[in-house]
Amino acid sequence: EILTDEMANFARFIGPYRHRIRSLITDSLRRRQFYLNLIQSDFPSFLTENSNEEALSELIRRVSEFR
Repeated sequence: EILTDEMANFARFIGPYRHRIRSLITDSLRRRQFYLNLIQSDFPSFLTENSNEEALSELIRRVSEFR
């Protein structure tokens, strides 16, 4: 299975925020690294175990720390 349920959930969640992330992390290589770090972290699991509001809060925290 190429796209796991967890990764599909991640893609659905992150989609609406991609434009905002792009405006906050303008360098494409750094933005790519941010997404790779996010995917390889516990964030995809965090999404399945928590509410969207909690996940958004966590995403904002991680973007802020990355910048």
